[in-house]
Amino acid sequence: MSLLQNNTMTPSEQFFRKAPGNYNCAQAILKGFEQEFSIDNSQIDTFRAFGGGRAPLGVCGALFAAQQLAPHKATELQADFIKLCGSAYCRELKQQRKVSCEECVKVADRLLRGLDYQTTQQQANAQFPLPIL
Repeated sequence: MSLLQNNTMTPSEQFFRKAPGNYNCAQAILKGFEQEFSIDNSQIDTFRAFGGGRAPLGVCGALFAAQQLAPHKATELQADFIKLCGSAYCRELKQQRKVSCEECVKVADRLLRGLDYQTTQQQANAQFPLPIL
């Protein structure tokens, strides 16, 4: 079953564009992983700047946030995201209309959860707050 075909809501999707936080795609990924990576609200607020195509180079904000949480797997995350969504870039994703922003959040969340979780968590905790690319 494809990550897009699984209708179970991911933790990050529960926060995407929903009250009370109305988080963007990048923030929703951080919020969905806040306990696993000990992320605080100020760090989530910082990622408000990376939603809606405003991540570096126009990368999807959900992908960007996942890459920031697992920088050692950034290339792998991007390759898998492109396979599933068709592009890594917000503008292209919106033009293609293949996947919605919510589906991008779902894919980024599931890809990140599929990594070697303990190693990812230890490396991210050692580096947080994350350097912004």
